[in-house]
Amino acid sequence: MTAAVLERAESVAGSGPRQEMSSHLPVLDGIRGLAIIFVMCAHGGRFLPGQDTTVGHALVVLLNLGWCGVQLFFVLSGFLITRLLLAKKESGRRQGLFADFYTRRALRIFPLYYVALAILFLARHAASIDVGPVSRADAFWYLFYVQNWWNAAGHIPEAVGHFWSLAIEEQFYFVWPMLVIGIMRRSLARICLGIVVAVIALRLVAAFAIGASSLWLYHATVAQVEGLAMGALLATFAADGSLSANARRAGTAMVVGILALVALILASRTTAMFGVNTPFSVAASVAFSLTFTGAILYLLDRPDSLAGRAMQHRGLRAAGRISYGLYVIHYPVSWALARPSIREFFGPTVILAYVGISIALAMLSWHFLERPFLALKDRFGRRSELAPAGGAPSSVRL
Repeated sequence: MTAAVLERAESVAGSGPRQEMSSHLPVLDGIRGLAIIFVMCAHGGRFLPGQDTTVGHALVVLLNLGWCGVQLFFVLSGFLITRLLLAKKESGRRQGLFADFYTRRALRIFPLYYVALAILFLARHAASIDVGPVSRADAFWYLFYVQNWWNAAGHIPEAVGHFWSLAIEEQFYFVWPMLVIGIMRRSLARICLGIVVAVIALRLVAAFAIGASSLWLYHATVAQVEGLAMGALLATFAADGSLSANARRAGTAMVVGILALVALILASRTTAMFGVNTPFSVAASVAFSLTFTGAILYLLDRPDSLAGRAMQHRGLRAAGRISYGLYVIHYPVSWALARPSIREFFGPTVILAYVGISIALAMLSWHFLERPFLALKDRFGRRSELAPAGGAPSSVRL
């Protein structure tokens, strides 16, 4: 989902009296893997057999909860990007900082994204396949990463509807570095809290006073940045050495978030809140973001706990490594396999085809497209230095 979250951090461990966690955070690799599994479950529920039965319907509802993976990606992205920017800022080496940051982001994000867009656009216009942006004018929104606003207006093309979250992250990358570098860390923490409160207030006013559509409430950037802000707040805790002190609040955040989700389920009495069908979906986004913020805070402070070790499982970390490719690719695969003729060809194995083809294409993307461009990063400025307050510097690849 985020693309910042989908990049594996590589570092040399540092040490110091106030350093509360190592520069390399293996637990986050697993969390990335868990997030993409959630998202793939949400888009794979359509392939479950027996959906007209009580058990089958219940399983589909459960899988639909996987949309929360987007919120998890947002929180992780806000944390990682803010953490890296604070490290650059506090290293004292600001010359070329913005050029270095944006060049590295472009090398990480753009190649696969634009290759995928080109393939889908050609499929529509050369092979007359009903997929992707309808016209060149529609494609404009995707070329410049503003398609979430197009979605908010009610336009969600087949196979690329999930790109809305990538647009929000790219808009975040455009603005956030200047803010992080330009203000004090304590002020940044207050701004993060202010953003969360403002987004919640905006959603309430837009939904119940103005009557904004649920699509706008779910896709508009101004209504979907609280997860990024919560992740950024975690980064300020890590940077000023207060991670452990604030980790005591992790349980409270998780309990509040979970109780809010239960209340939303009871209030809606339908599965609508697990899609983009009611204002409940917007409220659920806040609840999920709060829950995940508490969970990540706990895992960062206690990586050796049972949950922390589970997040460092080899399989989850492997999924996290290719999660950007999986995110971009899995939904077009799901859309294609859902076509009646293709679904009939695979029969009951269609869900296995969905998972297998998505993983295979993501691995090909990683080895032959993403990694070669990642290798170019070191030609555009040297590695950032991550130096927690009072600690020895260590590098982290941005």
